[in-house]
Amino acid sequence: MVGDLWVRRAVARATRMMSRVWPGLVPAAVGAAAGATVALAPETASAVRCFSSSSLFCIPEGTPVLPRTGGAVAQAWALGTLTEAAKPRSGAACDLSDVCDIVIESDGTEPGTGITIKREFATGEFVFPGNLPFVLDEVVDYGHPVANGVGGSCYPATGTVTITVGTSGKLVLDFQGQACQLGKSERDALLFNGAYAADRASTGTFANAETIGSFAMEGPSGLNDRFTKDRFTTAKVSVNGEMILEGEPPAQ
Repeated sequence: MVGDLWVRRAVARATRMMSRVWPGLVPAAVGAAAGATVALAPETASAVRCFSSSSLFCIPEGTPVLPRTGGAVAQAWALGTLTEAAKPRSGAACDLSDVCDIVIESDGTEPGTGITIKREFATGEFVFPGNLPFVLDEVVDYGHPVANGVGGSCYPATGTVTITVGTSGKLVLDFQGQACQLGKSERDALLFNGAYAADRASTGTFANAETIGSFAMEGPSGLNDRFTKDRFTTAKVSVNGEMILEGEPPAQ
């Protein structure tokens, strides 16, 4: 009797532990023993089998299924135009002594502009429309440069990009990294490299989306002399990573 009680308690402990890794695990039945199979909830179509030697251990059977259905590897690229560049606190023109708030956007009305998202694999056949309108807000900290290794500088940078996906809602991504000069003194363009994650401000189909990946941009510096002379006002953006949605978006 003591041995049976120990086995039942061990199975119950193993069941609770496995339920944290494989969602849907139900409590072990009273009287479960070595070799018994403990059923999982229907959505996982799996089970855990327990064995006893000098100790009791349990292993899962079958393939666990994540509760979300819209997982994908997503690639995105964009072309946008500089529409604003100023110091956030004063609204003065940007310079190398302070932070600079740079706004880049596109309404997606011209072919090849806006942002396009490609899903390399997903549940279902949905494909996002191309040339999606977006607003990208980047803050570059010119006051704290580090060397880029060839005589130029890199600056801390962070920001948010908001993408409007038709009637499905808005996908908001937060990004951060470094914006570097191209070479020793080139400031017409900065090359940004960093990472992004989903922002909880996302709406509609993208509410509670889980995203993570790399973010790259060749964008304008926002410095006043370059901005007013209109020498470089176009930004190229590349996003690569994973996106998990709570469900498939409706057809557009």
